[in-house]
Order: sequence, then structure tokens, then C-alpha cells
Amino acid sequence: MIDARSILRYLTVLILGGLIYTSIEMLFRGSSHWTMTLTGGACFMALYLLAIHTTAPLWMKSILGAAIITGMEFIVGIIVNKVLGWNIWDYSEHPMNFMGQICIGFSAIWVLLSAVGIMLAEVIYKFQCWAEKKYLPIGNKGKTI
Repeated sequence: MIDARSILRYLTVLILGGLIYTSIEMLFRGSSHWTMTLTGGACFMALYLLAIHTTAPLWMKSILGAAIITGMEFIVGIIVNKVLGWNIWDYSEHPMNFMGQICIGFSAIWVLLSAVGIMLAEVIYKFQCWAEKKYLPIGNKGKTI
């Protein structure tokens, strides 16, 4: 069962991830699209869940995170670029691309960004746990989160 604390925790992660991704895209590309904010939030949520629910080493989580991000990028790309025709990005000029929606170069970048994202997600999770323990009403302090 999902309680209000879990909803707030996940909503915070979604919003923060979307804002971080949009900021990175603005910094390196000079523009972004609202769909990328949503996709970035969803990708960061995946990294957060990998960070807090798996015990694999960071390198393995990073590769899995990159695979998830690449998959999300492909699905969103098919929808927004091919089906809706919004042409938000096109990797056709990049080597080893697939349908212009994903390419090996960006998948490699996602491995590195996943490592950073997973470490950030772990910090966020620890902060959330600390804040919930510190600020829960007295009657709830003994319960686990």
C-alpha cells in the first residue's frame, strides 16, 4: 500500500529529476521541451529505485540505468518524434543510431550520468529518511519507514 509519505517522496524525486535533466539539457543544448522534463523525471525515478532497492555495485547499477534511460528515450522518441512529428531530437547523423532516436554515444553518456544520478538518489533517500524520522509526530517515531 502506498501511503502519503511515499507519494510525497516519489513526487519529490520526479520533480527534482525533471528539473535537473531540463537544466542539463538547457546548459548543453540550449533548449529543451516539456516532454523531456517528464522523461527526465521518470528516468531519475528509475535511478532512485535502482539506488534504494538493489545492492548491486555502482558500475552495474549504472549500466542498468543507462539501458533503462536508453529504452525510455527510444519509446518517447518514437511517440514524440515519429508519431506526433514534433522532431524534438534526431540522432540520424550520429554513428550507430537506431531510427534516429537512440545512439551508442548517448547510451555511453547515460552510463556516466546514471552513476552520478544513482549517487545523488542515495543522498536524497538518506535525507528523506532523516527528515521523516526527525519530523514525524512523537507517536510515529518508532515505526520504520
